[in-house]
Amino acid sequence: KDSWRHKQAGASTVVISSPKKIAMIQDVEEEESLERIRDAWIRDVDLILTEGYKRADYTKIEVSLFAGSNQLLCTEAQRLVAVVANHAISRDVPVFREVEIPRLVDWVEERFVRGREPASRT
Repeated sequence: KDSWRHKQAGASTVVISSPKKIAMIQDVEEEESLERIRDAWIRDVDLILTEGYKRADYTKIEVSLFAGSNQLLCTEAQRLVAVVANHAISRDVPVFREVEIPRLVDWVEERFVRGREPASRT
């Protein structure tokens, strides 16, 4: 509560810390690149999952749960490797239903974490 109040009162940076966790909320002039965020803050991980960065040149898994449209934002040419959808999708990539998230996790681990292929260009 107090950290939220500090941010609402105009603090440009708020840090929340406990014995097992830390989080920082900081105002920025523009969206930071994933590379900068990774280099500055992320250590000792096997895989980085993000939301956003739709136009960036990263491997993508698109989540399309709105049944009213079969249009996806990404194409295979934009490094689309899988889709999560509860409706029919016609693409040459694996399609996972929402209830198949554990199977998707296994697929991601097998494909990217175990070294079969790099998940990003860097």
